[in-house]
Amino acid sequence: MFSRLKKEVDAAGDGGIDLAGVQIPLEPGSFYADLGYLPHPRTRKPVLHLAPYQIETWKALLDCGRVLVIKSNKIGLSTSTLMADFQLAVLPSNHPRSCRGYDQLLIAQTIQHAREHLYTLRKLILESQKYRPWLITKSRDMVLKDEATKVTGLYIRNPESENFI
Repeated sequence: MFSRLKKEVDAAGDGGIDLAGVQIPLEPGSFYADLGYLPHPRTRKPVLHLAPYQIETWKALLDCGRVLVIKSNKIGLSTSTLMADFQLAVLPSNHPRSCRGYDQLLIAQTIQHAREHLYTLRKLILESQKYRPWLITKSRDMVLKDEATKVTGLYIRNPESENFI
């Protein structure tokens, strides 16, 4: 499945990308639906609604900018927080919480966990029809010639300034 998505991205990547007019939903549930539903781990059916604690955490991040959560493993909070981080990266720069054009750090328990989180986010973006063009997947799309996409980094387009990622 991933190779098919990569082929579609490669095919669509040459035709000029206009992301300036894309509307980004502010409400977490709407952005989740816009990005694309996650498959349920057991049934593989789309999960149509996030859990209340995921929505509350996401809203707190949007409202306050910082959130401290004591959580269990495998409850989906890391994934929903990754989606919130991506939302902040694509929000227009006139929004007070926007991170568009800035670096975002993903900090996890280990480097391996951080790589897995980046892989999860990259896969979510690639599977999204609307947000796929935001992801820079080729080094020729980078600003500097000597830059390269890496497994330890994710590069998102900035439609407000193509000189800055």
